[in-house]
Amino acid sequence: MTGAMEPILKSILWGIVKPFALTALMMLPAFFLAWRFVKAKKRYKSESEEPFTGLPHRPAGESLRVKIQDLDDKLTEELLLMIIYPIVLALLVATNPIYQTWPSLTVFVLVSLVVAVWSGRRAMKSLRQRWNCSLGFEGERVVGEELNQLMLSGYRVFHDLPFESFNIDHVVVGPPGVYAIETKARRKPVRDRGKKEYHVRFDGAALYWPKHLAQKHSDGPSKQRSEKQIEWRETKEIAQTALNARTLGEWLTSATGDKVGVNAVLVIPGWYVDRTGKGLVNVLNEKEVQHSFPARPANPLPPDQIQRIVHQLSERCRLPKE
Repeated sequence: MTGAMEPILKSILWGIVKPFALTALMMLPAFFLAWRFVKAKKRYKSESEEPFTGLPHRPAGESLRVKIQDLDDKLTEELLLMIIYPIVLALLVATNPIYQTWPSLTVFVLVSLVVAVWSGRRAMKSLRQRWNCSLGFEGERVVGEELNQLMLSGYRVFHDLPFESFNIDHVVVGPPGVYAIETKARRKPVRDRGKKEYHVRFDGAALYWPKHLAQKHSDGPSKQRSEKQIEWRETKEIAQTALNARTLGEWLTSATGDKVGVNAVLVIPGWYVDRTGKGLVNVLNEKEVQHSFPARPANPLPPDQIQRIVHQLSERCRLPKE
């Protein structure tokens, strides 16, 4: 009895293993090419080295650029999973009659649907993160280009100053002092009539972004629609900019041995800023940056102190060798 069952068990086992073996065989060229790419990359790094002796400074938006690259890799993995998994299941069904039954097909379709929904939600989350990072990256580049013009007037400009768990978008050093500059990039809302709202109000303590609420009201027998403009209050960016300036001042004081005060600046590219008050943070748009530094400061920094500050910032803003 046992001898008679052995061929049947082998046949069933081969019927199960055969589709996986065929699928692996069909995907073997792709795996081989991937392996060759990895080997070529390792050989390229081991056989040569970069000729540069000094590491360049970090460009504007470097941290966001790295994050965008990581999100692109993550999106590629999630999209490949969405594509490859149904193909593998289809090959299993096509190459094995055991799976060509309605119960098996139903299970495979449900599994494919679950994987597609799960991967799709992860991919959409990563895609939204990439959209936001891309907007922030472009905003930092726009502001960075405006700040770089200050170097013609003798200022030193640094971008993407890294700390342990955060970074400061830009730092400007000159006779008037040290400035920690943050960038807040935000898309402009468009109303139903196509009118773009581009004003943001700053009262010294908070930002007030435009927001519209459509309300229906009745006027006799006829109904009309009116739009009432309201504002959305935000204090997070103001507090974060002030905290970054304070942190930079404490670090420079410790690194240079001189008491260093840092001015906090928040730049909102592409928006018109209505300033109705003053606070610890100065809020500007990118076109106002070049004209916001005093030409003849009352208490300019000594040149030797500027040199010490610039040295510390220059060393910290180097790109990593990797």
